[in-house]
Amino acid sequence: PFAFLPLAGLPVLLIGTPSFAINLLSANTAMHDATGGQYGADVAPWLAWGALFGLLYLSQGLTRLWPQAQPAITTGLSAVLLAAALIWQIFWGFSPLALDPPQSRWAVTGHDRLAQRFLAQIPPDAPVAAQGKLYPHLSNRPIAYQLPNVNEAEYVIMDVTNETWPIHPNDLRALTDKLLKSGEFGVLDAADGYLLLRRGEAETRLPTAFYDFARVTDVTPQYPLAVEFGGKLRLLGFDVLDDPRRRETSVRLYWQALEPIEDDLRLYPFFVDEAGQVIETTDERPLITQLWYPPALWRPGEYVIAQTMPWPLGDRWSLAVGVLAGDEWSDWSQRLPVRVLSSPSSEEPGITAPPSGG
Repeated sequence: PFAFLPLAGLPVLLIGTPSFAINLLSANTAMHDATGGQYGADVAPWLAWGALFGLLYLSQGLTRLWPQAQPAITTGLSAVLLAAALIWQIFWGFSPLALDPPQSRWAVTGHDRLAQRFLAQIPPDAPVAAQGKLYPHLSNRPIAYQLPNVNEAEYVIMDVTNETWPIHPNDLRALTDKLLKSGEFGVLDAADGYLLLRRGEAETRLPTAFYDFARVTDVTPQYPLAVEFGGKLRLLGFDVLDDPRRRETSVRLYWQALEPIEDDLRLYPFFVDEAGQVIETTDERPLITQLWYPPALWRPGEYVIAQTMPWPLGDRWSLAVGVLAGDEWSDWSQRLPVRVLSSPSSEEPGITAPPSGG
């Protein structure tokens, strides 16, 4: 959008070297794009300053060659900068001029709208502790903490679905259990993964509506299949969810309970490379569904989704899935036996049912 003018103002641009280094050397590929999100905020001033001085230096240089054309040179370079900014806004920008406006890229879902129901229950002057993505909606209050800090908060609000930054999903679950078991907090409201706690509330059990984030009625996986595990669970298929900007991939698995589950079963999807080596598991980046709505809580016949957390898997990978009656994948006796009823064709992404026997 600056028509490459910052390159002409390179001496000034170099002042922003630390900011550019932080972005360009980051392992998060989204930070490499200064125009696609908030990560460009710290380099934008240096680019604008560089463009200003680039325009000045270029104008001065051309004026030395054609002194009589100085007004036209300044006007022409300014017009080029303005035209570049307008063209960029039309094709890639976020303003009303954009052909592909932001609202078409980030759809507001029913789950997003549900947040207002919970935010409205918190009095304006009440101290509150909120999870990262809900915190901006409450940060204008006199006392607002970001989880895991609770301190003297009267209300605690969280959305356990998907990303739980800045607190790890395991830590968020542990914090919730600690607050509910302490006797100081209870459940004021909960639905679809949102949880609102209030100090002094008596109820400590999560209502069934809280688990709606993991339940689905329309099962139309991108890659359908049918794999049974121990006659207890059936895997119905999966979706592959790619994030090109971050170069990360996650997989959404569709499950069904075939009978009441009394055992403490663990869903265990993981990823392997072309050589069969494990490149990612759900040990450090767990399934949110497994944490909050494990198979022991499933009702027979209902459909449940479990999604892996996004991670850079590379260009070629395979999905492997197992179910454990325990927590140790290396213990073959804990693996439920597998029966493959149907699987994707060879042209489609594959799924591997790991061995269940010794």
